[in-house]
Amino acid sequence: MGAIGHPCDKCGEDNWTSVAEPFERAKCVCGYLPVATMPGPQADFVASRAAHPAFLGGRGSAKTVAGLLKMWTYVNQHPGANGAISFPVYDNIETIFLPEMRKFFGDVEGSEWIYKDKKRQLVFPQLGSRAFLLSAEEPERGRGLNLSWFWMEEVGIGGGHKILFFNLQPALRQFGSDYDFYQGWITSTPNVERPWLKQIWDEGVHPIGGEEIEDRHEYPIFPARTIDNPCLPQKEIRRLLREWGDSRMAQQELEGKFISIEGIVFPELREDIHLRTPPPDHEFIATVGGLDFGDASPTALLELKMDRSRKIWITREFYKRNATDDDWIKVAAE
Repeated sequence: MGAIGHPCDKCGEDNWTSVAEPFERAKCVCGYLPVATMPGPQADFVASRAAHPAFLGGRGSAKTVAGLLKMWTYVNQHPGANGAISFPVYDNIETIFLPEMRKFFGDVEGSEWIYKDKKRQLVFPQLGSRAFLLSAEEPERGRGLNLSWFWMEEVGIGGGHKILFFNLQPALRQFGSDYDFYQGWITSTPNVERPWLKQIWDEGVHPIGGEEIEDRHEYPIFPARTIDNPCLPQKEIRRLLREWGDSRMAQQELEGKFISIEGIVFPELREDIHLRTPPPDHEFIATVGGLDFGDASPTALLELKMDRSRKIWITREFYKRNATDDDWIKVAAE
C-alpha cells in the first residue's frame, strides 16, 4: 500500500502494508496495528467475506464496535468504495456512532476521516471514499445510491429497516459486475417483533417471496452474548442473569437469540400449562372460526371452541405461506 499521508504513531514513518489480521487498519511495516478485535464472533464477523453477515448479540455485546471495525476494515481494503450506514434514527449518529468512532479513530479525525454534519456523510479523504448516513425512518433514501457496501445498525429497533435493506441490496453496483467484494452487513439484538430478521438469517426464508434462500452461506450469523464482553461490569451482568433467569427477555436481550413468535400477544403463555389435549368426553358449547389472510406472510385459519367453564380451546389450525383461496377454503370445508 505504501504511503497513505499519515505517519505511524509508533515509528513516525509513512510506510504501510496491506490490511492484515485482525483487519482493523492498514498495518505499518514496523508491526504497529492500532486496534484489535475481540477473539471469537467479533473477529470472525469482521473477517467475513459473505454477502450479508449478521452480528446478532445481546445488549452490550459490542455489536456497534463490530460493525464499526468492519466498516473501517472495508474502506481501507477497498479505496474508492462508497457505502452507507443506517441507524434507527438520525440522533443515533451523535449519541452512539460518533462517540464510538472517536473512541477508536479519534486520533486520525480530520486526516483519515471527516464527519460532514450538514450532508450527513462520513468522508475518507485519503481513500477517496465516503459513507452516506441514513435513518430507517426514511427508507426511500436507500434508492438511487451506487454503493460497494452498507452497514445497518440496530435493525431490531424501530421500523423501516426491512424496506431499507431491500432498497440497499440493489444499490450494491458501484464498480459493475466484475467487482467481487460487494457486501452489506447488519448488527443488532434480535427482535421477535421484527420477523423478517428471523426469516432471513435463522430460517433461510425470503420474507418477500416466501421461498427458501438457496445461498444461505451468504447470510451467516455471528452470535454474541452480553456476558462474553469483558469490558462490561461483570457483577451487574451476573445480577441480570440471575434475576432474568431463563425468561424470553433474557434469551433475546442477554443471549442474543431469536425467540419463537409464540408469546408476543400472550407473554404469559407456557407450554406446560397451555398446550393440552382435551379429554375425549369434554363438552363444548360454542365453536367459531378465525381467518387471517396473508399475502407473502402466512395465512392462518383457527377453530376455537368454548367449554362449559368458559375456557377457550384452539382445536384446529391451518398455517401456510402464500396460501391460495383454494387452500383455506378446502380446510374450512373440512
